[in-house]
Amino acid sequence: MSTSVSSDSPSARKRLLYFLGFALVIIAIVGVTIYAIYNDLNSRFNGPRHEAKAVAPNVIVSQFLTFEEDRTFPMGLTASPDGGFYLSRFNASGISKVNAEGKIEAFAVTGSATGALAFNATDGNLYAVVYNEATQNAVGSLVKIDSEGLATELPAIPNQNGLPLFAGLALDPAGNVYVTDPIGGQVWRYPPNAAVPELWWTAATVSNQRAIVVAITYDPTREKMLVSDVGTGTVYAVAMDGSEAQPLYRQTGIDVRAITVDEKTNRLFLTVWNNDNGAVNLLQADGSLLLLADDFRSPTATVLLDDKLYVVNSDVPGLIQSSGLVQPRAKPPFTVDVLDLSNLQ
Repeated sequence: MSTSVSSDSPSARKRLLYFLGFALVIIAIVGVTIYAIYNDLNSRFNGPRHEAKAVAPNVIVSQFLTFEEDRTFPMGLTASPDGGFYLSRFNASGISKVNAEGKIEAFAVTGSATGALAFNATDGNLYAVVYNEATQNAVGSLVKIDSEGLATELPAIPNQNGLPLFAGLALDPAGNVYVTDPIGGQVWRYPPNAAVPELWWTAATVSNQRAIVVAITYDPTREKMLVSDVGTGTVYAVAMDGSEAQPLYRQTGIDVRAITVDEKTNRLFLTVWNNDNGAVNLLQADGSLLLLADDFRSPTATVLLDDKLYVVNSDVPGLIQSSGLVQPRAKPPFTVDVLDLSNLQ
């Protein structure tokens, strides 16, 4: 009597081969996925260095300031009363003064890292957010700097954590100083000669998205403060007593890092981020954005003078400490660019 083995029953060797083949397919899929993620991260943060370019007709982009030093990260810019600028660099030891022709001279020593700047015409002082270290984990405080470059630290906002990276500064005609707390989604106000700051406004949650307030500026036409919430993609016009906030523009995912008001024409310019890129847009009367120029590198500050918009390229992705896989872009020269808008229709 003989016993036969069915041909439908795979042998142990065939089962092993099936298993190995399946495992190799899984490994290949995982490998391709990891490689795609790696390439995506590097393309976002370590692609070839790019320069800003004009997009809209009659707009001209050129370089105003150039820094060849490695890891200088220009951050803050504000107009000075003599027609020039004050400029901060995040990995430098102080604040520079720049004339209209681009000549740079030292002004104040503030420490290892300085962010946002705002000059107060009411008291003649420069206000700056000064950080304890030049890293993405930096913690800052508000500092007042007099005309001689002497710095005085102001009382901290009562959150016990200090000011995070990208805290913004603005002033109103009464001399009040406003500082944004991105993490808290709040704006704090320092009245002239006040002993402590006061909580002025808190952004609302929108569609379960947490508020992250960054840019702030005074709008003399509306007589309101304009504040960007990058967490919800909203630009607000906030009443001067902080009681009411009206959305001027909202787009899911838009990351507005600087707001600039043209007092002569009431035009509003929004400078946004897209990973390490950046773009300058004109907010039009119908509520849409007109792209004026793009390919900026993480712009953090803008100043409008005489139909020219000065844009600071911070290159801040270079602050990220490399994991060995991703090498963030931080390649000199670091620049401040200028958009000639004199022929913008």
